[in-house]
Amino acid sequence: MRSWHWNGERWYERNFSIFKRIRIWFLCVGGWERANHTRWEILWRDGQGKLKIKDPTPVGLFGHLIVFYGWGWNVRTRRGWFVKGTEYTYLSPDGTPSGAEAYYFDAPPEVKVAAQGKGEFNR
Repeated sequence: MRSWHWNGERWYERNFSIFKRIRIWFLCVGGWERANHTRWEILWRDGQGKLKIKDPTPVGLFGHLIVFYGWGWNVRTRRGWFVKGTEYTYLSPDGTPSGAEAYYFDAPPEVKVAAQGKGEFNR
């Protein structure tokens, strides 16, 4: 199935079979797949010439509704992204800690100080 897409800079063409499109929607192994989804590259050579297995992350499921990274995972919600990272768990419209609207279980020190009313970042 041929399709044309705008990436913000230029138009490009995709020619995937419908089965490949369905597979990419269910499971996209970003660390192993090329950007054009033509081939998987699972192995790489380190500086000494030894073959090593690449990190498969990011791994996207169900059209990137759920994405697993090497540092954690995130889930798309109606309010943005629910992110579970190595240090914090938060809800953010853009998926970044700087845009977080809520922290769960623990929060950065500057958020805790502002929540106590002592900081300059009170909203």
